[in-house]
Amino acid sequence: MIKFELDDVENYKLELGDKFYLPEREKRQNLRTGDIVKLIFRFEDDEFAQVERMYAVVSETNNGEFTGILDNEPFIYKRLFKCWR
Repeated sequence: MIKFELDDVENYKLELGDKFYLPEREKRQNLRTGDIVKLIFRFEDDEFAQVERMYAVVSETNNGEFTGILDNEPFIYKRLFKCWR
């Protein structure tokens, strides 16, 4: 079974400094419906682990929690589809 989770972008910023762009915390905490965000997904199963940056459109906000709709087809999609067969 393939599992995925969102990576913690603040850790990337700590590790990479100015090489990793991260919008200010205030901007990230005040997203609105319709905003486009770039997220880092980590996919894992028994055979591999991989990360991929993907865009999502914020579809709902609720007290600092956000729901979104994936706005691009993952590059890893073919690998995932193959694993799901």
